[in-house]
Parts: sequence; structure tokens; C-alpha cells
Amino acid sequence: MLRRNIKATWIRSLSGFIFSVYMTCGISVLLLTFFGLKIADLLFISVVQSGASVLVTLIGFLFIAIFSSFLKNYMFRLVANKKSSEIALISTFSIIFILEGFLLEPLVFYARIFAPGAIEQALFACGLVFLVSSFYGLFTSNDLSSTEGVIGVLVILSLIGSLFGFISSLMGFYSSVLQLVILSFSFLLFTILISYHSQSLKRSYYQNVNNDENLFRSGLFHCMLLGNSTIGLFATILRMLIVLNNNKRRD
Repeated sequence: MLRRNIKATWIRSLSGFIFSVYMTCGISVLLLTFFGLKIADLLFISVVQSGASVLVTLIGFLFIAIFSSFLKNYMFRLVANKKSSEIALISTFSIIFILEGFLLEPLVFYARIFAPGAIEQALFACGLVFLVSSFYGLFTSNDLSSTEGVIGVLVILSLIGSLFGFISSLMGFYSSVLQLVILSFSFLLFTILISYHSQSLKRSYYQNVNNDENLFRSGLFHCMLLGNSTIGLFATILRMLIVLNNNKRRD
């Protein structure tokens, strides 16, 4: 879809390029992630019914997460390598988001049981935040490359917070306030990333406007970046809603 659109005459406009990338990102990422989610749903239920230990299940998801990270780095190298084929690019892109669906499965499975309606609310909130963040990134006159330091700090805070929250849970200490504070770092991180990648997408158009091949590669790469950030944002919002729902059930 993206390749054909780029070859079309109207893609020579900035708005056409951005619309093409966002449409490709929205449709392909949604379908691929949903496909991965459904496959993982069937496998996850089978694993639970088979009586497999929690440790074995966690190791399986950890392996998928590591492999997914490897593929994202590989995608970066494919984009940079002008000799790489379009089939390799599109195949890698597709596998990445199918795996993202796999990784979402435990969270979605839990939300369906313990937080009815949270998934729909998270989808709506994620879509709204994405629109606001992407519009800001596209139309602001501020150079968002200056936020790279903030992004780095938020990444560190999110990782430290997640690790601390996990250790606290193992020790039997659970605080909904602490969980929401940790998740707020992730929320800010993904919100800023969406704006940052949107502005980067706009820049990439001007850098590659005279080269269809580079424009295609840049567009697909930004689809991956925006898609990953959006899925991360959705997962963060869903976790927030689950925490709030657990508080209501305790009350």
C-alpha cells in the first residue's frame, strides 16, 4: 500500500506522504497486532490448560521480547542498507508487529477477566492521545530533538520504576499510587515519542522527496517507530485502568 502510494503523483505533497504513512501505520499495525494477539490467545489458553508452570510461560514471553528487539535492530539496518529488498523490509515489519501482539496477550487476557471494558477505554484514550501528540509533532515550530535528553531520563525512570515495582510485588508490598506514578513515566515517554517521531517523519519527507526508494524506506521505518510507541502507550493506559479498577474492587 505504502509503496504504491509513494509512486502516485499526489504523494509528492507533504500531506499526502504523512497521510499515507499514518494510514499504513494504523491499518497494518492494527491488523498485524490483532492477528498476533489472536494466535497468542489460542496458544496462551493451551499453555494454561496444559498445566505449564508460570516460569516456563515467562521464559517463553521473554524469548519473544528479546527476538522482537533483535528484529527492530535488524529493521534499522535494512532501512540503512540500500541493497536490501522491499520483501525483506515488509516481512520484517510484519513479523515485528505480530510479535507485539504476542507480547500484549497476558495483559489483554488479564484485562478481559478482571477489568471489563478497560480494553475499549484504553483504545479510545490511546487514539485520542495519539492524535494530539502527532498533531503537535507535525505542527509545532519547536525542535523536538531537544527532548532526546528528557526521553532518555524517562526511559531510565520507567525501567527503574518497573523493576522496583516488580521487586515490591514479590515482597508482598503493593501500592496503587506507586504503580500509577511508575506508569505515568511510561505514559509521558510514549506521548513524547509519538510527537518526536511525527516531527522526524516530516523532516524525512524533505530529505527524501526526490527519491522514491528512500521515501518508501523512511516511511516504513517511521511506521514501525510510531506503531511501537502507540502499542506501548496503549499497554500503559490499559495497565493504569487495571490498577484503578483493582482499587474500586478493593473499596
